[in-house]
Amino acid sequence: MELSAGNRIGTSPWVIVRPLGKGAFGEVVEVEHEITHKRGACKVLKPVAAGTKGDVIRDKTLEAARLLARAEHPNLVDVYDGGYLDTTPPRNWVVMELLGAHLPLLHRRRQRRHQAEPATHPARRALEAKGELAPAPTSPLGQL
Repeated sequence: MELSAGNRIGTSPWVIVRPLGKGAFGEVVEVEHEITHKRGACKVLKPVAAGTKGDVIRDKTLEAARLLARAEHPNLVDVYDGGYLDTTPPRNWVVMELLGAHLPLLHRRRQRRHQAEPATHPARRALEAKGELAPAPTSPLGQL
């Protein structure tokens, strides 16, 4: 699949607006939802060879996207969508919040929205529940 303006991300409703960059793990393009016109950044991972290692990497990537989609924190982008491209081997894609010139304003808005202590953030609780992160120590100041 060619990641160029006007093309769709697989069979999803996300249409590519323009390329944003390339890196070691894949490409990032700006996308727009064809119905809602919401904009996002879509990361399309490079193909990983089939087999156990490739399957694990693909599964872990989408598991991380699911976790981020449920988390709300001022230092995390919102995840909107994700899936596999029908290529051989399949390629993961994840659409997330598009950040840009409005980043400082967005950060201030999110800080007001999320005033919880770090130990109460949904992402931390999810990782603790899975046993992938030790529970946060209780602060003596928090007990005052």
